[in-house]
Amino acid sequence: MRANKAFWVDMLFRYRTKVMACHRLALTGGVYPRSLRVTLVVGTLLNLINQPEALLGASPWNLTQAILTYAVPFLVATYGAVSGSIRQNGRSA
Repeated sequence: MRANKAFWVDMLFRYRTKVMACHRLALTGGVYPRSLRVTLVVGTLLNLINQPEALLGASPWNLTQAILTYAVPFLVATYGAVSGSIRQNGRSA
């Protein structure tokens, strides 16, 4: 049982270390501002497509859907930029 717990603690530590390395890379590489610009354009277009009635006032606004509509492009743009930077520089996060 202890070996199993040690395994999961080690896995969690490795995952956290990789996430923090990617976050640092995104901060220093200017990834977040670029991702935010992409998110504003793509998220707005997707909201116009997914909730036109709500935006025109004909039906209630679905806040959860709107948040996800903006979150997904942000996460995809950030992941793409960070993974591309890692691949280009030959770094391992």
